[in-house]
Amino acid sequence: MKQSRSSSGSPPEGFALEGTLLFKRWEAMKQEILLHKWYESERRGYDIGWEKACIDWQIRHGRRFRSPGG
Repeated sequence: MKQSRSSSGSPPEGFALEGTLLFKRWEAMKQEILLHKWYESERRGYDIGWEKACIDWQIRHGRRFRSPGG
């Protein structure tokens, strides 16, 4: 049986990873990418989209989330 995900990309309610460090880091990273998407879209005057924002954020800011102290 396949577990479905909501359209927001969040796991279903009661999912086993909720509350783990991995899940918390993903949530924090996702919020940072969404903020970056908004900022860059405003700066450029058009919506840059999730994929472009995600790639750009990873290149510019992702290192601090990959480090152990992150």
